[in-house]
Amino acid sequence: MKLKTNLILIIVSLCFLFEAGVVNAKEKTKKYKKNLTIRVLDPFLELHTGPGANFPIYDIIERGEAIVIIRRKTDWYQVRGSLNRVGWANREQMGKTLASAGIKKGTRELIIEDYLRDKFRFDATLGSFDGQSSANIRLGYRTNENIMLEFGVTHIAGIYTNSPLYQANILLELYTDLDYRPFAFMGYSKFLNVPNSNTNLSATDLDLLNAGFGLNYYLTEHFIIRLEFGDYVVFKGDNRNDEFLNASLGFSIFF
Repeated sequence: MKLKTNLILIIVSLCFLFEAGVVNAKEKTKKYKKNLTIRVLDPFLELHTGPGANFPIYDIIERGEAIVIIRRKTDWYQVRGSLNRVGWANREQMGKTLASAGIKKGTRELIIEDYLRDKFRFDATLGSFDGQSSANIRLGYRTNENIMLEFGVTHIAGIYTNSPLYQANILLELYTDLDYRPFAFMGYSKFLNVPNSNTNLSATDLDLLNAGFGLNYYLTEHFIIRLEFGDYVVFKGDNRNDEFLNASLGFSIFF
């Protein structure tokens, strides 16, 4: 029961971190104290129902029409056109319009824009998995500034076994404007226990739930030193389970 309690506490903590990430993202929405009215100088603006390309386009604002800028969220502007049409327009379509109003990209916006351009990340780490040497490689895909999906394999070299651990995680990184960025992750793993040929052990496979935390140190926006600690739990039923602890250190590269 203690092991299950430990995992539950970690998952609950991760839920709070995810909530903090949502709040952090909401705080990045900038409201204009006074609604700014400008005239569209670009060929047209596509109005989306929300601040993202995945939201459908429901209207078009033509060149020369007056619009009111209500708020900004990352690189999306909520605007109001004639007939009270309200929607979200991408900054890339509003270059001339924003320039005419004196709205320029800040230094941090330029950094984040470059930072988000490369969405894939490769990780390589060395560490200790339940007291045995381990080597890990991962491939990650960044869905937004804070959240990444990771898929990887860890090779665990023991005295009696050489075993791969396949895993899929969702990772949340906080404080993305700092060089030192804490993160938390949770996911599912598949452990294939492969005994060495000089033993009489039989091969087994286990399903595990895993969660953990760590710290990324950004030497640059594309090269990172990564430190992490993970808790891997396999449930066997009848209130029996096994727990494996992992610690690793390595590097990450965005591309």
